[in-house]
Amino acid sequence: VDMAVFKQLLRNPFSPDFIITTFGKAFQCHKVLLAARSSVLAEIAREHASISLDKSPLVLESMLQFLYTDHLHVEFDYLYEFQQLAKEWEITALQALIDQKSFSSQSIIPSSTILK
Repeated sequence: VDMAVFKQLLRNPFSPDFIITTFGKAFQCHKVLLAARSSVLAEIAREHASISLDKSPLVLESMLQFLYTDHLHVEFDYLYEFQQLAKEWEITALQALIDQKSFSSQSIIPSSTILK
């Protein structure tokens, strides 16, 4: 699968059908992609059109970037909160990376510079 296509959907959402809000910031998403990446998100998306989280917007932005592109970019200060969200959402591909502690210095960069 060419994840570049999904990156474009993240940057310019076409026909989003799910919204995740955190601290007043809304992120438009696609249920089918979220469900494909996480059984927890699949269950949530079946029953709701939106959810609200008590997570840093930078954490959610980084998580969505991973879900849409398979690229991991998270600020070091938010790494623990990011790991917790990965566990809560049971994102197995990401948990494997975390468990292997395979973060490189290039993996931990400001996510705000990625999605602009």
